Amino acid sequence: MTCAVLVSSGGCYLPSPPSLTIGPGEVSSVSADGVVMTFTLEATNDTDRELPLMGVRYRAWLTGVAGRTELFEAERSAQASVPREGTSRIRLPVPIPASALAVTGDGQRTIDGEVEIEGSIRYRKGGRLYRTLSDLGLSRRSWFRWP
Repeated sequence: MTCAVLVSSGGCYLPSPPSLTIGPGEVSSVSADGVVMTFTLEATNDTDRELPLMGVRYRAWLTGVAGRTELFEAERSAQASVPREGTSRIRLPVPIPASALAVTGDGQRTIDGEVEIEGSIRYRKGGRLYRTLSDLGLSRRSWFRWP
């Protein structure tokens, strides 16, 4: 009943969640401490209203000969909104310590295995009711994973 009243007053808009895609990462920096791989997360909004992204939480692992090793876990602000009927890109850095890298015969360091990443993004739906719920910490999530 409450939502019916809010719908008629424009306060209960139910947009689709953003669709999320993530592809392979690329090495973005190299130092004596290790390397940083950066993954690009694309959030697509197929609705006619802007979709504010609130935060992103993600974890990364290195899976190789030695098994699966957790590399990194982070939660941060998404610092983006997805425009109506548009796409936003969010860069997710994953540090890989030198101790997790293999050394080739010529002394080069290399990532020996596959970096996996998974996580979720919090977003706020439109309408007064959803803004209030979001302010109370009850925002919605969409999930992503690579590979």
